[in-house]
Amino acid sequence: MTIESAQPPEAMATSSQSWNEVWLKALTKPSEATYQDFISRPGVSVGRACTWVFLGTFIASIFSFLGVYLSGSLSNLGAEQNLNIAPGVGLPLLLFVCGVPISAAFGIIGLLISAGISHLVARALGGTGTFPELSYALSAYLAPLGIVTSLLGMVPYLSCLNAPLGIYGLFLNVLAVKSVHRFGWGKAAASSLALLAVILVFVACIMIVFLALLGPVIGGVYSNILQGLITPMP
Repeated sequence: MTIESAQPPEAMATSSQSWNEVWLKALTKPSEATYQDFISRPGVSVGRACTWVFLGTFIASIFSFLGVYLSGSLSNLGAEQNLNIAPGVGLPLLLFVCGVPISAAFGIIGLLISAGISHLVARALGGTGTFPELSYALSAYLAPLGIVTSLLGMVPYLSCLNAPLGIYGLFLNVLAVKSVHRFGWGKAAASSLALLAVILVFVACIMIVFLALLGPVIGGVYSNILQGLITPMP
């Protein structure tokens, strides 16, 4: 895996590329030149990015539900009896019909949120890219990577590869931001990890509020325990 230097805009082709060509290059030829070539061609749009992520997540969800079904986990949960549906077929069919489209829709929401936060931070740090370009660059690797990880998850001895693939996905995220906004690795990493920072701050705020609400209750329980220990037995 090599990181090539970015090509000048005038050296880039102006013809559009097929989705499978973009997806394959995004995963197997990670470089600034590759990603800047993507966003320099016709067809770059938020709509196309959302379509790619929707299709990728849709296919990945089918494979994931299929893997769970083949492993027998659904029947072990006893959910079919609880839902009063036909055993063996009803629950997988229900998950396919309802769960797969919902997962694909959440994939789009996740793309827009992550691209939006990364783009805002990148622009604040001096980035020159646009939101459609960043969305397009992120979707170029997110869609196929999700399919690959779901396929590996179906094979017990290969599912362990999803951990290094997750790390590889983080690298591709930073590379996409760097290629689109044309700045250094430090700023690209800061922009890419901005969403994680927001999530951590949000979770921390929830925990603080939760503990503040439970404070009087915990204090009362602790006080009762101490009083019970101090009070002599009759």
